[in-house]
Amino acid sequence: MSTVGDTLNLIHPLVAKYLRRERMPHMACPGCGIGQVVHATLMAVDELGLTPKDTVWVQGVGCSSRITYSTWVGDNVDAHHGRMFAVATGLKMSRPDMNFICFTGDGDCGAIGGNHFIHACRRNLDVTAILFNNGIYGMTGGQVAPTSPLGAVTSTTPYGNIEDPFDMCKMAVAAGASYVARWRSTDFRQIAIPSKREFRPKGSPSSRSSSSVRPILGGTFSKQATRRKWSSGSRSKRSPSRTRRSSPR
Repeated sequence: MSTVGDTLNLIHPLVAKYLRRERMPHMACPGCGIGQVVHATLMAVDELGLTPKDTVWVQGVGCSSRITYSTWVGDNVDAHHGRMFAVATGLKMSRPDMNFICFTGDGDCGAIGGNHFIHACRRNLDVTAILFNNGIYGMTGGQVAPTSPLGAVTSTTPYGNIEDPFDMCKMAVAAGASYVARWRSTDFRQIAIPSKREFRPKGSPSSRSSSSVRPILGGTFSKQATRRKWSSGSRSKRSPSRTRRSSPR
């Protein structure tokens, strides 16, 4: 008799190679873009020949972090809330030969972990950071986040958010990250292609390293917030753009 894991393996051949089939399907809600981003990232890992022996996943706190923590077959580290980049810095300093992929959310990275995020970019840390930005604290009850749009109605801003949101891409560029890109979670191939560029070997440990920060826009709020409406005073939403710095500082 076939199992759920066997069925998923037929649909996604990368599952057998990189993920724990007994932990599939993952815990993301139906329609969530996290699974798409994980799949695209694994495609880049596979095409570049990276293996679970030389690649470590570092996670923060939130939906995006829980998926890879429970499914990646190689080593992974689950950091405290907001401390993912601090942990990744220590890991990279002790093992510069390893590849480190960091999954984080906008609440985890932009709020309590904002300081670590800025300094990881400033140091041009040789890790790949993938930021899932859904503009809200989705797992803990739909609270306002530093990335919530102006006027957004959330559980903690019932009359609309009165603060301008962070633009995480602009912040990364200003802090010194050498490669920054922004894509929607629905743009599957566009996620995988820049991932390959980010994971490429960057030379000996003594060479100038480059940090990669790639916020992924997950669309609107979580399922709890889909029933809410924007206030009439909210600003117009602009389409995502890409910002790149092709060479380190």
